[in-house]
Amino acid sequence: MTTTPVRFAIIGVTQPHAGGYAETLLHMPEAEIVAGYDWIDLLQARRQLPEALRELPLYDDVATLLDREQPEAAVICMPPSQTPALIEMAAERGIHIIAEKPCARSAAEFLPAAEAIARTGVTFSTGFLRHFYPVAIEMRRIIAEGLLGELMSAEISMVTANVERRNPEHWFFKREMTGGGVLHWLGCHWIDLINFVTGAEATEVSAMLDTLSGYPLDVEDVAAVTLRYDTGMIGAIHCVYGLDSGADQISIGIRGRLGWMRWDGVGPELQIRSTHPAWASAPGRTLRFEADPAPGYGGEMGMDGIRQFIASFRDGAPPPFTTADLLRVLDVLDAAESSSVSGQRIAVARSAEVSAV
Repeated sequence: MTTTPVRFAIIGVTQPHAGGYAETLLHMPEAEIVAGYDWIDLLQARRQLPEALRELPLYDDVATLLDREQPEAAVICMPPSQTPALIEMAAERGIHIIAEKPCARSAAEFLPAAEAIARTGVTFSTGFLRHFYPVAIEMRRIIAEGLLGELMSAEISMVTANVERRNPEHWFFKREMTGGGVLHWLGCHWIDLINFVTGAEATEVSAMLDTLSGYPLDVEDVAAVTLRYDTGMIGAIHCVYGLDSGADQISIGIRGRLGWMRWDGVGPELQIRSTHPAWASAPGRTLRFEADPAPGYGGEMGMDGIRQFIASFRDGAPPPFTTADLLRVLDVLDAAESSSVSGQRIAVARSAEVSAV
């Protein structure tokens, strides 16, 4: 087993989540940050770095950074319009990749990156950190064991900080940079979570996406999406930039013929009710999963994700994600965009199958 720290580069140090990733890596003995890149003024970028990285070598050219510093892994926190090409650039140099979601404006734009990852054999990961939340893992186990019976519905609602609090001038709200708004930036988490905990795959989408905040954005700030899954289950995802203060309001519910589960998406408690015979002695339960506080993006769960990422190329462990996982999400985003424009129900593409051919 190799014990030397993995040399990481951070591509896009001023992206909001880049600082969280940096804090996570700084608290992991398995990792060291050797360089960073940004496309804005590097003096300004340096001021946004954590104190421990104020002397970090910064570059204004990604290829120069990768060739000179030769990192073993890169965290790419760039606009989705730029991310696929940067993934290809890193993969062709044999550099393992964590790319901040959603990684592309569309599935078609991500396919060349997926092909480069497959061709070069590098490990790929992305920011769907709820795969490592104990509550989400328990939800997946309960469903797999049949304690909810045949699944009927999955509903997720998220109301989060409004456009004004997020700065309407930010590139997050520019379609040419992102491909979409709140559904792309945050709804992608919930599309992925339903896939992860249920094992189901979306087959049809009906969506309404709109801009209702009063700001002249060219991306949606409200999204309502209905999904049909290959198991017959129906899902609903609602996202809105709608809070002028306070914490996010999140509600997650999964319902089957034998029971239901409920979670707030961030907290430690999972409420469950099951009429399955195995739970006859206590059909209603609340499970609590306490985690020690940890700094960085996703806290201890973020560290777990990076540890699995490292173990996949250092020790041969399974990768935390595959490009197919991401393409399933991007396919749903594409279908939602098409549905909202056309007013029709849209069949979800199978880009992951195309990339595997």
